[in-house]
Amino acid sequence: MTVQTHLKVRSYELDSYGHVNHSVYLNYFEVARFEAMEAHGLSRSSMFDRGLKIYVVRIEVDYLAQVFFGDALTIETTFEKLRRSSLSFHQSAVAVSPERASGPTVVARASVQSVWVSSEDGSPCQIPPEITDGHPQKNI
Repeated sequence: MTVQTHLKVRSYELDSYGHVNHSVYLNYFEVARFEAMEAHGLSRSSMFDRGLKIYVVRIEVDYLAQVFFGDALTIETTFEKLRRSSLSFHQSAVAVSPERASGPTVVARASVQSVWVSSEDGSPCQIPPEITDGHPQKNI
């Protein structure tokens, strides 16, 4: 299942060139990952209540096109590979604006590897069933 998160580019996210700074995409992608987990039934607060954390251990971002103030963004998040305590995400940022004559444009893609850990001692722990149940690529 792909989860879509909708955002709008704000002025303070722009760099001196007038487009979204590359580092801001990390924030966009993080917000979308937590919304994707919530769409699967696992809210951030329930994670903390259960003593769970998820850490990003690797992220690769390909920047494909510029994004400007006022552009509407849709971040598409998909769980790709699940193991006992690790989870990979694929994310795409799609921009829509009146200035984009070609229509919606994929402006960035991210590949994210994460690991689930216990907040008690920081050791890797099993991914919660809300995330793994029914996932077609489950490899635990």
